[in-house]
Amino acid sequence: MSSKADEGSGGLMQTNFRPTLMVRCKVVVVGDACVGKTAIAQMFESNLQHYPSKYNMTTSVELIVKRVPIQKEEAHAMAELYLFDCPGQSIFNQVSTKGPSGFAWPS
Repeated sequence: MSSKADEGSGGLMQTNFRPTLMVRCKVVVVGDACVGKTAIAQMFESNLQHYPSKYNMTTSVELIVKRVPIQKEEAHAMAELYLFDCPGQSIFNQVSTKGPSGFAWPS
């Protein structure tokens, strides 16, 4: 006795599975102090749904990770963006290191 799934496929099950291509990108957000770098990064992370209502100065590098689908014909791909939100220039000069897995800045 054969089922309808077996008919016409030679006994093999068919699937719509497509492998996902993952592209990882590092993006560094830098600029002068108090120009809105963190606000832009947070808005990007929230799909333009959240604008920070309170200002907190960035004093060390903050990491935001976001996956973004890539729409290209039949391709099934994602970009995984690593946004490094750096403090403004006045604070940036005072930061020398950030932990063993962080960053080292030249003095």
